[in-house]
Amino acid sequence: MGAGIGWGSLGTDTGGSIRIPASYCGVVGLKPTYGLVSRHGVFPLSWSLDHVGTLTRTVADAAWLLKAIAGHDPQDVTSVDRPVPDYPAALDGHVRGLRLGVLEQHLGQDLHPGVAEVTLTAIKELERAGMRTQAVRVPSLELADPALLIAILPEATVVHREWLLSQPADYAEMTRQQLELGALVPAVDYVHVQRFRRRLLTEFLELFDRIDVIANPTVAWEAPKRIPR
Repeated sequence: MGAGIGWGSLGTDTGGSIRIPASYCGVVGLKPTYGLVSRHGVFPLSWSLDHVGTLTRTVADAAWLLKAIAGHDPQDVTSVDRPVPDYPAALDGHVRGLRLGVLEQHLGQDLHPGVAEVTLTAIKELERAGMRTQAVRVPSLELADPALLIAILPEATVVHREWLLSQPADYAEMTRQQLELGALVPAVDYVHVQRFRRRLLTEFLELFDRIDVIANPTVAWEAPKRIPR
């Protein structure tokens, strides 16, 4: 899409694999609500975190593609059985009066200057379009990254356990080491992370009682000019 050779495509996102490349390439990456899009037939990484979503040229394209792929699938036990909204019809082009929460925790000193400039410019544009902005915080957000690894690693190890035991040499060394590390995560830590996820979810739900949209940069640094080999 970024090169203009495609209209839209599907991707999977567990810890950023739709949103991060979309941000780097200047396209729209959407990680839908958990359970909205079926994962049946997609090879898993972490069953409690995996999502199927869209990469498109525009928000309107994302709305059309999401409408096509969303909906209940009895072959996916996590699929939610509820009506699919008419996403394209909701795009009326007006944002006046919406409450925009600016996540100040993601606008700190670790944000590269170019990213900070683009982010603040976008927020100003949304203000000019009629959004009402306010600074917001999510108290437990700083713990989200380490918690993510504790959730992903053991789940990925379970997925790959049979092949790790029978054909470990087929894995790249770093991949194999990461999967082996998942077997060393204590069960108590994994349970604590699941409880933390509930707390973090509650904090976000409480935040969305006060705002409609969150604004923050997807990544803290500019896109690399080339991928190192």
